[in-house]
Amino acid sequence: RGLGDVYKRQQYARKLHEYLRQWAPKQGRARASIRVAKARASHASLPRLAQERISTMRFMLNWLFTSIAIAIATFLVPGIQPFGIADAWVCFAFVGLFLNIVDSLVKPFLTVISLPLTIITLGIFQLVVNSFMLELASYLSVNLLGVGISIASFGSAFMGSILVSITRSILDSIAED
Repeated sequence: RGLGDVYKRQQYARKLHEYLRQWAPKQGRARASIRVAKARASHASLPRLAQERISTMRFMLNWLFTSIAIAIATFLVPGIQPFGIADAWVCFAFVGLFLNIVDSLVKPFLTVISLPLTIITLGIFQLVVNSFMLELASYLSVNLLGVGISIASFGSAFMGSILVSITRSILDSIAED
């Protein structure tokens, strides 16, 4: 983004400033809005390279959190075990990678398809969708790479997906602070 975008933002802020001075019912609210408009116009958006670095770091953080959540679920749920000749942390890392990929590509499609059931069950069917995503990620990692986790039954996948969701939520809330 170049100087033209910054110039356009400054023009927009000036017009907004004039409008708020004329039509705002309370002066205190108008002054606060003017300050916000000026602050938005003065800061140009982040360069593209910085945005790419932030999104890459966010992906890596999501991958790490998902891998940690899968490791916790593996140790707490009896029917889930690491599978393959690699170390357990490699199995968790690959399943975490595939779970992130499946969650971003397949889960939105399945969520839309299962929307009537999710509405009827007041959202509980979404837990079943999460279980299928965990099963699919495990299947892909084991069959494509030879390492992953083996899930004994749907009940194990169901409990594992609940634990993964809870752990991910906790880790995400910690990372935001």
